[in-house]
Amino acid sequence: GTPIDRFYVNKFIKDNADLINGSVLEVGDNQYTKQYGANVNRSVVIAGSVNDAECFDVDLTNKDSFSSIGTFDCVIATQVLNFIYDIKSAVEGLYSLTKPGGFAIITLAGLAQISRYDADQWGDYWRFTNMSAQRIFEELFETIEVQTFGNVRSATAFMQGLSAEELTSRELEYFDQDYQVVICIKATRAA
Repeated sequence: GTPIDRFYVNKFIKDNADLINGSVLEVGDNQYTKQYGANVNRSVVIAGSVNDAECFDVDLTNKDSFSSIGTFDCVIATQVLNFIYDIKSAVEGLYSLTKPGGFAIITLAGLAQISRYDADQWGDYWRFTNMSAQRIFEELFETIEVQTFGNVRSATAFMQGLSAEELTSRELEYFDQDYQVVICIKATRAA
């Protein structure tokens, strides 16, 4: 079934699908660009490899590593920043990749177990709250909207490894600020 955190990520991306157009950069793969993008004229993937997009192996914390790929109308990074130690430089990287007037759509893990696969690959460093997300993104981006998803039942189910299909819509879609499973950010760079 669908992991509970991914259920929330998918909902947030779908709710912001109108921003996925023009030139789009996505971290890892271009799943959301393909699923929700409209009028996409350039699809770029960093830190991943897919057949239907330009792919670059870059380091979000090192602007020199991506200076040649340009800037984008929409930058999508889902569940990525938890695995980058130098979080401030990574957010600066996302800002640098976003065109003036463009958007960054970001999701972060809140209440979550360690991702063993990711921890073994590159490290698993952070868990966030709406307050930490707001603070770190407002240092650079001009307009920030932070939304949280989760409640005690969905957080407990997620920690026990249950899927979204094992909960009712009511159990998933009640949101409690004290049980933030996923933190989502829509950040706008001034034109």
